[in-house]
Amino acid sequence: MLGEQKKQLDIIVENSPLGIVLTVDDEIVKCNAAFNYLLGYPETVTNKLKLSDISESEDEVTIKKLESDLASGIIDNFSTVKRFFKNNGAQILAKTSISAVKNNQGKVEYQVCVIEDITKERQAEEKIKAEKEKYRGIIANMNLGMVEVTIDNEIQLVNQSFCAMSGYSKDELIGEDAVAILQIKNSAKIGTKSENRLKGISDSYEIKIKNKKGETRHWLVSGAPNYNEEGKVVGSIGIHLDITEQKELELQKEQ
Repeated sequence: MLGEQKKQLDIIVENSPLGIVLTVDDEIVKCNAAFNYLLGYPETVTNKLKLSDISESEDEVTIKKLESDLASGIIDNFSTVKRFFKNNGAQILAKTSISAVKNNQGKVEYQVCVIEDITKERQAEEKIKAEKEKYRGIIANMNLGMVEVTIDNEIQLVNQSFCAMSGYSKDELIGEDAVAILQIKNSAKIGTKSENRLKGISDSYEIKIKNKKGETRHWLVSGAPNYNEEGKVVGSIGIHLDITEQKELELQKEQ
């Protein structure tokens, strides 16, 4: 029975898409085909290596403590992210789960290391992070007022120019109803524009507001839908230009 179970386990390990390594005191004693393929080492080479020869942790101090606790039986397993060095000199990042296998006396006989390549995922995360930082930098320094609101017009994000235009600080604006705090005169138009955003429509329009000082200002707004990661419209992004002087000149000409 035990022999049959071992045979089934060997089949599972060998056919796993994840890299699996068995180590004793850091020395690799067995690995599956996926591990060799992932790193490009022939089996004759990996069986002569230590795991530490071909990998390093992002936080060595923490990992050494976890490895010590695992070896002494204080913990049974832990997960981390390791950098693995391929046979061709390239590197990959891998989610690494390490478990201790104990004998009947409770002593650790060997460790099982399962690795999953997350290089592309990490690169994608870093790219998104860089794009967000770039976006924040542009928004923070642009001369036009920018605001992000939910479908219910709750203010989520503003830049410094919007604060200057409205007279309110960021803390005074975040979480507030944009229509209410800015006392937008043609608020019915905002409702129509919100419906347009849900349909994925972008457009431009004028609004009349009151700033914190109670002064009436005319703004030209360019609005667009704001989507979440699933592609669902969660609100809108508005870019605002103060056109009060131009509007007052137009009104004077009409008189």
